[in-house]
Amino acid sequence: MSRERVYLEWERYLVRDFLEVTCCMKCQWYGHSAKHCKAEEETCSKCGTAGHGHKDCKSTKSRCATCAKAGKQSEDHKTEAPTCPARIAAQKRAAERTDYGS
Repeated sequence: MSRERVYLEWERYLVRDFLEVTCCMKCQWYGHSAKHCKAEEETCSKCGTAGHGHKDCKSTKSRCATCAKAGKQSEDHKTEAPTCPARIAAQKRAAERTDYGS
């Protein structure tokens, strides 16, 4: 993600791309919302297990459902963590699809 500086009224500001990606609160996959989800059952965003939501989770250990589904090595974080490899990949895909004009 690029970082640039802009000047407004004699002040310099650091700006960067805002690339927010949608994460489904039902299946924990990026690119759609729960409203449009086709998953049969809910997946927990805390422990990554299907069959319950994060509000009903009894696990003390975090496990990213998205990374587990994608076969990523790093699973020891909650879904939607800023350092999540699956989230970073989704943000990169969003940046590639963004038309910044010329």
